[in-house]
Amino acid sequence: GGGPVCRCARVDQGPLRPPEKPQGIVRGAFFLSVLVVEDTDMSYRAPIKDMLFGIRHLANIDQIAAIPGFEDAGYETAQAVLEECARFNQEVVAPLNWTGDREPSHWHDGKVTTTPGFKEAFKAFGQAGWQGVQHPVEFGGQGLPKLLATPCIEMLNSANLSFALCPL
Repeated sequence: GGGPVCRCARVDQGPLRPPEKPQGIVRGAFFLSVLVVEDTDMSYRAPIKDMLFGIRHLANIDQIAAIPGFEDAGYETAQAVLEECARFNQEVVAPLNWTGDREPSHWHDGKVTTTPGFKEAFKAFGQAGWQGVQHPVEFGGQGLPKLLATPCIEMLNSANLSFALCPL
C-alpha cells in the first residue's frame, strides 16, 4: 500500500515508490538516470549497477575483451572506469548544474564568459582522460571500446547537460 508505484527497469531493486522530494527523470540512450532536486542544489547519482548489468549480461563485455586491441577491457576494467566516471560526474560536474542555470555562459563584447567552475571542471575532465575514453591511445585516448565510452557519456549528459556540450 501507500501511493503509486513508479515502474522502472532496475536491476538492484524492485518497483520504486516516488520519493517525497521532486525528481527530474533524464532518459538516456541505454539507462535511466535520476537528478535529485533540493532547494538550490542538484545532485546526480549514476545507475552503476544497472549499467554494469547491461555491459556484462546484455552486451557481454567479456566477448568484446576477446577482440584484439581490447584485451584489457573486460568486466573489471568496465567496473573501475564506470565507478571513477560516476565519482567525477557526481562530485565535479553535477554540482555545477545549478550554477549553470543561474549564471549561464554568455557572449558579450566579442568574448565568451563561461559559467563559474566550468573552466576548471573542463580542465579536470580532459586531464582525467574522459574526453578520449574510446579514442586510440596513439592520439591520447584510452583506447577502450565504445561500449565503455557510452555510459560515460550518459553520465556526463545526465549530470549536467550544459557542461556536457562543452566537449563537442
